[in-house]
Amino acid sequence: MAKMHGHYFGRGRKIMTRYFRRNASGLLLYFAYSIARIVGDVLLILLPVFATSSFNSAHMLKETGDLYLSKSFDHAEDEKSYRSLLIFAAVVVLGAGALIAGLIFLNEYIRFILFLAILNPDSASIFYWMTFAVFTIIESVIGFYAFGLIQVASYISRKNPSLGVGDIAYDSMQYMKNHGGKLFIVDFEVTIYYALWVVFYPVAWFVFPNLSSGLEGIFPLLFTILRYVELLFMIFHLVVLLPHFMMLITVSPYLLFEETADASRHVVIYPKKKDEVTEPDTRGRYISAIPLNELVDDENHPLEVNSDDRR
Repeated sequence: MAKMHGHYFGRGRKIMTRYFRRNASGLLLYFAYSIARIVGDVLLILLPVFATSSFNSAHMLKETGDLYLSKSFDHAEDEKSYRSLLIFAAVVVLGAGALIAGLIFLNEYIRFILFLAILNPDSASIFYWMTFAVFTIIESVIGFYAFGLIQVASYISRKNPSLGVGDIAYDSMQYMKNHGGKLFIVDFEVTIYYALWVVFYPVAWFVFPNLSSGLEGIFPLLFTILRYVELLFMIFHLVVLLPHFMMLITVSPYLLFEETADASRHVVIYPKKKDEVTEPDTRGRYISAIPLNELVDDENHPLEVNSDDRR
């Protein structure tokens, strides 16, 4: 049964904190892994590989409290699931990118029309900011929806590697329809929690010279040393925070998906034509078929059929 969003954030943080307390030496390894994962996801071609790693990592942390990164890539070589998730993610990214680009062009076009229609620069600037705010909100919603689709699709494709692109798309969109708000809140909580830890970076970088301006003129060497100490502290803090953030943004949504996501294959059963009926009076029924062994392709295993039919 699904719980409140705070449950998944809190439980994920406990799992993450317990792991790093027991494995402080693994912090640098997970930092390097986090950088590789960010680059791999941005390049998209490695997204299915790191989707497998994220799924297996979250599963290990949930079940045992421990993590073996080298084993988290098991089953990443499955060609069918890799191809299905890659195609779906590429379609989502290209579609969302095209929509956002179209909105940016439309926003600029509206601002140009306003510039021609409104002679008062002050009045025009107010409308500029209004259109900018509206379009930014719409673009952010599109960006979140695309990110959420890829996030849940990564889980679904690894939970049931036998799924094709169509089933991944269907299950992901159904999930976003039913639980997208809760997923957004969980991701938002994790992001805000760590954003508050790094908000002082730009503040300290600009405030420190002003506070110590007199010191720079009297003791320039000491000022320079303190400046580098500040920079080193920020780098150290980043090395500590990034692994924590990446693990929490992996584990908390995983805990939510485990209780709310459906990773079923959907097939269509068409009725037989009767002799006296020239055309069937129904299009057929959707049913879900789930491999008994969820981590092995269903071609070698029987199917358990869910009787909960969908029209």
